[in-house]
Amino acid sequence: MGELPIDEGAPQQEAQDPKKGRFLYSDQIEIARKYWGTVFDTHKNGQDRVNALLSGMVHIESLNADGIDGKKIGEDIKKLAGAASKEEFVEGLDKALAPLIEMMERRPNDFEKLNRESIKNTDNKANFVNDILYYELADGAITLHLLPSKTLGASKIRSLFIDGLKEVAKKVDADPSIKEVYASSWIIARSPELAERFGFQIIKVDKEKGSGSGTIPREEFLKRYLA
Repeated sequence: MGELPIDEGAPQQEAQDPKKGRFLYSDQIEIARKYWGTVFDTHKNGQDRVNALLSGMVHIESLNADGIDGKKIGEDIKKLAGAASKEEFVEGLDKALAPLIEMMERRPNDFEKLNRESIKNTDNKANFVNDILYYELADGAITLHLLPSKTLGASKIRSLFIDGLKEVAKKVDADPSIKEVYASSWIIARSPELAERFGFQIIKVDKEKGSGSGTIPREEFLKRYLA
């Protein structure tokens, strides 16, 4: 992916959560660090540890914007196959991912844009509905993905999400080959009860990875969201 046109002067709105006095993505960063330790403990072979991490970072090496060199990050992560201890492994990941973590903390607007553009440029299965929602189609199923978008605020995210679901419902209604509707997102892990209010039945929540998945019957989805 080429250089992204990120504006150095763009305002980084709500970089901190005023209610908690923390950065917007502090929780996700803490979850990631705990997960790194779990990966080290779970996999006894160094290469298996690296492979497990990179399998969940499919777009990492395509990142290339404003101090973020995805290829170098990927290379530094691969070197951690030789880490002799959990501490060395986690500290090495902290160092490798430091530019990205700094962007998440200090410039969340840029982080969200970079993440969105990376998926658009590297995942030919991704169909974007709006700035926070995209879907993938495979084997008679449509899977919804919610992008990191905390800078927009809860009200705006909810509005865009509902609008996006209505657009997806049109797609599902027009394509009888789509038999199943799934969702895979960080927000299911964080607030499974919220996903349930939107009609999704929880399939799995992985607190360590900060991810979750759910499903909703096709007819129920159309009943709720087809205008």
